[in-house]
Amino acid sequence: MLGSFFSVFGIIFWVVVLGGGYYLWFRFKKRANGLTNVRDSSGREVTQTRLAKTQLGNLPTDISLIAGVGKNAAPQQSLNETVLHPTIGLRLISLGVSGTLLWMVWLNGADYVPDAPYLKEVVSAVVAYSLLYTNLYELRYDQHGVIHKDWFFREVDFAWRDIVSLRDNGHYAYIVRTADGKKVEVLKYLIGIRPFLTYAHAQIEKNSES
Repeated sequence: MLGSFFSVFGIIFWVVVLGGGYYLWFRFKKRANGLTNVRDSSGREVTQTRLAKTQLGNLPTDISLIAGVGKNAAPQQSLNETVLHPTIGLRLISLGVSGTLLWMVWLNGADYVPDAPYLKEVVSAVVAYSLLYTNLYELRYDQHGVIHKDWFFREVDFAWRDIVSLRDNGHYAYIVRTADGKKVEVLKYLIGIRPFLTYAHAQIEKNSES
């Protein structure tokens, strides 16, 4: 009987310790991310997705800080459109990650990459494509809607009147959802992103009222 009591007590003890540890870590991560997350021009945060709210797998605070370097610079203007490009911080991260991965594949491949035919070439092609996409990414918007480039460099456009929500996925993208159920991921570490978020919030609120 006494042994059973201590067994149950031990289980409860470790549940409390692990649960308390996760809660403290969760609160710390939430506060740290709150300080580094991109906000709109009025200081309003973008609502996170359900997964991002758990803080599990979200970008580390230092990476978020680096990726956000340059976000407050003036965006490019083209006729009546505002054109957003990746920040200098995001470009540096993409270069650093790509260089590290290629080093792991080609210079230290025996430790990281299985010995399979053409695997190194395939991994290198994926890394190069991701680097190219990140650095050539472009988002344009005006009073009518938004146009961005998807992973196949196709221009995808959606009207402001169709957008019902914009959520932060905790990583490098915002999830934009439209009234017909479509979902689009747009990069969030962009030059001039804060005025874009302000305008997007205003349009979404207008749509919810109509």
